[in-house]
Amino acid sequence: MEVSTMMLLDSDLNWHTWFERWQTQQDCYVPQRLYRFDLMLQWPNLPREAEVHILNLGCGPGSLAFRALERYPNAHVVAVDFDQILLAMGRHVAQDRTDRIQFLRIDIRDATWWAAYDGTFDLVVSATALHWLGAENLARTYRRVYQALKPGGWLMNSDHIASNNPETQTRYREMLRAKQRTAFRE
Repeated sequence: MEVSTMMLLDSDLNWHTWFERWQTQQDCYVPQRLYRFDLMLQWPNLPREAEVHILNLGCGPGSLAFRALERYPNAHVVAVDFDQILLAMGRHVAQDRTDRIQFLRIDIRDATWWAAYDGTFDLVVSATALHWLGAENLARTYRRVYQALKPGGWLMNSDHIASNNPETQTRYREMLRAKQRTAFRE
């Protein structure tokens, strides 16, 4: 670890302020980001009060993981990323919010950690991360995700909402219109 990174991780930063800045930046970078999160979390229609087990790949500081806990308050989330600063941000923010997110520094391309989670998760989610893996690593990751899912489990990836599935596009447009109707009320 570089000295500057160690100093940053050990500093008394206001991690909550940095998390809010991250959220603002991401909201500008990814159109309808929270709507995408909501679609990913609602589509599987898992029981809201159940102890759902969720894996968040490429979690960053946990934006999607925190949103998942709003949808499923009794869930347990394993949030993995390789960026230690984003993970530190997520851990600091989680200290005041929840003990239901476990942040782990993991390279999802590394095959060794996956076996510990075979058949564990009801839902695997990712947003704006998996496209960085490249085709070969992405194919391997999808195979590993399949092994990590419980029977009947779901993988929801929100890199972009552009699907050949008409039902996906219809549901996304309906959700977006409903949000817009409520957003523009006087």
